[in-house]
Amino acid sequence: MEYRERNVGIADVVEQSEARVNLLLLNKAVSTERKQVPEEVTEASLQAYLDLAEAVYQLGNVDRAGEMLERASEVAHDLPEDDPRLAQTLNKLGVVRGRQGRYAEAERLLKRAVGMAERGAKLSGPELPTYLYNLAVVYRLSGRKPQARALLEHALKAAEEAHGPQSLQVAWVLDQIGDAGITESDVSTAFFALGRALAIKEEALGADHWDVAVTLGKLAEVYFKQGRYNEAEPYLVRVITVRERVLGWGDPAMAKPLVRLAHLYARQRKHGRAEQIVRYAITLFSKVLPVEHPDIIGCLNLLAETYRGLGRYGEADAVWLLAQGLLEGSGERQKVGRLANPRPPRISAPEPQVSET
Repeated sequence: MEYRERNVGIADVVEQSEARVNLLLLNKAVSTERKQVPEEVTEASLQAYLDLAEAVYQLGNVDRAGEMLERASEVAHDLPEDDPRLAQTLNKLGVVRGRQGRYAEAERLLKRAVGMAERGAKLSGPELPTYLYNLAVVYRLSGRKPQARALLEHALKAAEEAHGPQSLQVAWVLDQIGDAGITESDVSTAFFALGRALAIKEEALGADHWDVAVTLGKLAEVYFKQGRYNEAEPYLVRVITVRERVLGWGDPAMAKPLVRLAHLYARQRKHGRAEQIVRYAITLFSKVLPVEHPDIIGCLNLLAETYRGLGRYGEADAVWLLAQGLLEGSGERQKVGRLANPRPPRISAPEPQVSET
């Protein structure tokens, strides 16, 4: 269990389906076991709780994962300090607590897991980089940027030693270092880390893998924040292309990268393209969000901007007023549906090249 954007590649979709089946079986096994041996701590029950927690976490139910890991930690409490299962349990629970915003508790759990991994011969290799990485993310999430950066450098060295310099574990740490560079406006660090992560992932996974698209999106953000829109565009297009192949155009998860691309086109004064994309994003968001949601209101404001760029000032004012009304709770909700475009946009761009200049 790690702080990474959940992969949703074709193989991962199959794994999620299998996870749903395993979830039912594990629930039954745990319930049965608790009835048979309510006072006995068993190895089977610990593994059942850990597996169940991982399954529900991957399916997006963080709170349920926390409940399972609390039970696992009770079972693991009396294990010796050098037992890998104890550190693994602490690490998983630390990740969940971080996701829940309980940073102090997450830090305490992950520090203990790191300490056990550094002291124990059984844990000093492959597990240590993951624990360091997760602790660094907690530091970043809680605003402790210098500590996070130092720990990420430690995690990078540990991952290189444990897994090799071209391993995916190294790429995942580099993604976080790139994120830190973006947040801290350290462009050189962001480009170097993300460029290396991209090369590793493309070699290991192929150009069209979901995890490759994660790094592409980060590189696009570096260019975007610098105002280098022509260089950001092909990266964003690749992100959208990979997501479309995996999810299909109609999936709401397509909406956010499309909105980012629409923002980019608006900055490039390609307002016709921006209009087409943002109206389709409204269609996708409307499948899962209420019309007064900030994502939909943001789309309306962007649409108003594109209409102004096209010289359609009356429509721009009307859309802007609609967005303000929704924000204040007085907008005409049915008008949002009229602005949506159900037809997917046509998107193409040249192949990107990583540059530091």
